[in-house]
Amino acid sequence: MTDPRLALAWFAVGAAATLAVVWPRTGLAARLRRRLRLSERARTEDALKYLVHRSSEARPVHLDAVAGALAIPRPVALRLLDRLVSTGLAHPSDHGYRLTDDGRTAALQLVRSHRLLERFLADRTGLAPDEWHEVAEEEEHRLSAAEIDALAARLGQPRFDPHGEPIPTAAGELPLPLDALPEPVSLALPGARAATPAAPPVVPVRTVADLPVGATARVVRLTPDCRGPQRRRLLDLGVVPGTAITAEMRSAAGDPIAYRIRGALIALRRQQARWIAIESDDRPGTP
Repeated sequence: MTDPRLALAWFAVGAAATLAVVWPRTGLAARLRRRLRLSERARTEDALKYLVHRSSEARPVHLDAVAGALAIPRPVALRLLDRLVSTGLAHPSDHGYRLTDDGRTAALQLVRSHRLLERFLADRTGLAPDEWHEVAEEEEHRLSAAEIDALAARLGQPRFDPHGEPIPTAAGELPLPLDALPEPVSLALPGARAATPAAPPVVPVRTVADLPVGATARVVRLTPDCRGPQRRRLLDLGVVPGTAITAEMRSAAGDPIAYRIRGALIALRRQQARWIAIESDDRPGTP
């Protein structure tokens, strides 16, 4: 005969386990459903963000490009793009996909969330620069519009992320990049004789390629012609404004050159080194 106390104990264990799975909001099943929804939402938003990044090229984006960029199978990429089309955020054509006006607005809000998070991580945490992007990629999908605005206010409404990229405003406007600011202009007043303004002096940009072996300088920015995977690689290596870089040794042919960056010895080709603008008053052996 079964001991009633033992049967009651087993019933209590089974009931607790069942409740842990099916309990609304906090049960395992509810948490799994939320995670799946977040994963699907994150993929859709990543596709949306990819489309806005490619929109500067003024040409449609093809299915294979989305699948490759997000590292997902073509059927999954097609499902994400179909969702964007059905919600009015993108429209297809014979040559690919483009964002609608609503899609561009939504995509820029994602970019705003990501760049504000990177600004927060850079200014308010001890995370290394190569971790900012990865953490921001995970958290950008969790923030509501109100939370994004609150974060911007807490940071003092910054205009640029720690890499110098413009942060879209809440209205979906993009500030000019730091290296695309207009040159000085002259004003002609009524009754005044216009004077021909003197041409502004051309200040050459010094780059890491100009560093002699043994010299150290700090990074000012990456130049505008450093884009795509090359830019991301340098950012992942910690090449951000303020980073100290030392030219350690030159190869026999003079190219590549080994540089000390955040404690690691990194070989850069001369062309890659020219993408890294440095402060003009570097001194040998000083950070």
